[in-house]
Amino acid sequence: MRKKPEGCAGCPLERTGRGFVRPVKEDKKYMLLVQGEAPGSEEIAEGRPFVGQAGKTLRLLVLPFAGVTADQVFFDNTLRCLPPSNAMGEAYPTGESRKRAEQHCRQYDVWDEFPKDVPLLCVGRKAQEMWFPGKNISDIHGHIEIRDGRAIGCTFHPSFVNRTNLNVLPLVIAEVRNLLEAAKRPELLRRPDVVKGYIPYSHGSPCAFDLEWNEVGTVTVVGVAYDASTGFSTFDVQDGLDIIRQHMEEGTQVVGHNIIDADLKKMDAKPKSWRPEHVFDTKIAAHLVHAHLASMGLLNLGSLVRFYFPTSDWKQDKSDVLVYNAYDVAYTFKLFQALCDDLRMTGQWHLMEKQQTLAQMAALMHKQGVRVDAARVTEYVTKRREQLAELVKDLPINPNSPKQIVEWARDLGISLPDATFETLEKYQGVNPAFDKLIAYRAEAKSIKTWFPYEEDKNGNLVWVSEQVFPHFNVTGTDVARFSCSEPNFQNLPKPLRRMIIAPSGFELAAFDAEQIENRCVAWLARDEQMLADFASGLDVHRLVASRIFGKRYEEVTDTERFEGKRTVHASNYGETKFNLANRLFGNRKKESVAAADRLQQAYFAAYPRVRAWQMEVSQQLDRGDVRLRNPFGRLRFVYAHSSHERMKRGCHFLGCSTAADIVNGKAIAVWQELGLLPMLIVHDELVYVVPEGDMDTLKKIVEILESPVAEMGGFRIPWKCSVGRNYGPADDSNPDGLRVVRPK
Repeated sequence: MRKKPEGCAGCPLERTGRGFVRPVKEDKKYMLLVQGEAPGSEEIAEGRPFVGQAGKTLRLLVLPFAGVTADQVFFDNTLRCLPPSNAMGEAYPTGESRKRAEQHCRQYDVWDEFPKDVPLLCVGRKAQEMWFPGKNISDIHGHIEIRDGRAIGCTFHPSFVNRTNLNVLPLVIAEVRNLLEAAKRPELLRRPDVVKGYIPYSHGSPCAFDLEWNEVGTVTVVGVAYDASTGFSTFDVQDGLDIIRQHMEEGTQVVGHNIIDADLKKMDAKPKSWRPEHVFDTKIAAHLVHAHLASMGLLNLGSLVRFYFPTSDWKQDKSDVLVYNAYDVAYTFKLFQALCDDLRMTGQWHLMEKQQTLAQMAALMHKQGVRVDAARVTEYVTKRREQLAELVKDLPINPNSPKQIVEWARDLGISLPDATFETLEKYQGVNPAFDKLIAYRAEAKSIKTWFPYEEDKNGNLVWVSEQVFPHFNVTGTDVARFSCSEPNFQNLPKPLRRMIIAPSGFELAAFDAEQIENRCVAWLARDEQMLADFASGLDVHRLVASRIFGKRYEEVTDTERFEGKRTVHASNYGETKFNLANRLFGNRKKESVAAADRLQQAYFAAYPRVRAWQMEVSQQLDRGDVRLRNPFGRLRFVYAHSSHERMKRGCHFLGCSTAADIVNGKAIAVWQELGLLPMLIVHDELVYVVPEGDMDTLKKIVEILESPVAEMGGFRIPWKCSVGRNYGPADDSNPDGLRVVRPK
């Protein structure tokens, strides 16, 4: 353990910080300077920065692909010793101690000793804040500035890539590469020219546009660009909107970032078609090319521009809204050109029309909204208050304490990774006492999360509206499924589904694609036995269980059917026997894992092609070919640390995205052929509002849904149709709920 030098006297970390790491500047040519946050245990032991896991990621997975080798890089940190963990578990001081410690360490900085043409890269939030104070790394990553002749940039810390999501790796590589390019050619950072107060009309040229809105949703500024060099921006909103509409009427290609979900919806405008030659939404294009970034929220305009180009970020300064808006449209045009090349290179240009049509469908679904039974919600809230009070009496713990929940579950033999309701719900039926906790947590989820009511001073419900307008998004997941927010009706608790109702004279019709993901896996794996089992018309879960347990179909018990069903869902995408044991038995005890292993082995023995398919996917990814394409031509880049994790992510993408593409394509077909928009899209279920008793419409919908999937050689999926006045399942307490019907 290395002692601190005399200069550390008086530093808050003088006695509490472990070791001291100060790198030595060697007599060689450096290409890049890297400033991190603080050394770790391995760095302290070796006396060198960036030799731990984060350093290996940077040295082996980032720098070589950005165009520089580790021996050409000078590594250092913002702090030179390893601080003790703070209250948040980070090995870094906070508050005044942080300021003083960082200030003390500045005496050891050697950045000024390097030539100005060597750029400085800040990795992680702490290092970034030294150079760009008041900014957040999630907003400013990829930003580059020239300071006193030196290019300085920032990106995510490699430990963030390791711990959080390896999908961020390509973004980090691109941002390091851009910094190196900017150091060689600072002119690349030159921002576009801005023309304020005037928008010309350019006949036949692609037109990138962007709107700025105020807090009440009124358009205040319109910007247009016809190339990447100049942005035009004006406060004359009407004139600007007229020019954009004129382009659409003429059939000119209009371009924008998230324009279908935002700008075009606000304008109430519609281009000649949703083909990319008429409208090009750069966010949708980016989702096709970079789906791996979707779950990280990195498909915004700033992140994407900084991915593709060396850029001095303009998103942080909105002091002059015309300048800000002009930059937006000019950079959008530049991004548009890059994405066109990438769509062609990845062979996904043909998917743009489909995705943009889905985005327009989502915008219209938001506009039409969902009707709520206010009287039933009011009644439910009243009963809920009484039920919660009773449930709490029966629980031996505080049901709102995650720590107590996890500890109590452990005493019951249940291993919980966390105490979220979504996790607890997976263990329904494992233990009667634990079921009471699940019931409490289900009831405790705020009804206000889902329905728009307020309460007066006496606790009575006051309704703002008896309609809800959920927001559906086609770029929110990495597997082509719709996401939903404000509220997320895809995760609406089952007891609340009956609160969603049809208007007077109409009913809800829910169409569920039966076992679509498992059928898609069978098709992808070319497993003839599984395909035949699905085609048999029998209860497929009972049939699969009969093969797993080696029993006659009629002899399979309900428990065996349940275990077989869970085994299929877990095994198709490569879950381990340990996770399956948790799913089935709520623990990872030796006997539970052994039982889960037997079930998995029996499943793969019955359907060997599924396992062979998984191995084929795994071997491709292990060879370094991380590109997977589903039957519709959708491409995904798969990144993971281990071979098993790559296989899981790869198989999940192929099965899930194939199912999503089928469902999405069928939704478009129903809309285009019958003029019907879904009220809800909940995973593999499409919910429509149809005239009450209109069996003819139901029959037409089923015919469209069950028609052959051309991209899969005529593959067909059966759909179950349920009809009711509300969205809850029909039972004695809910006679108007959904009941299965067979349209004739």
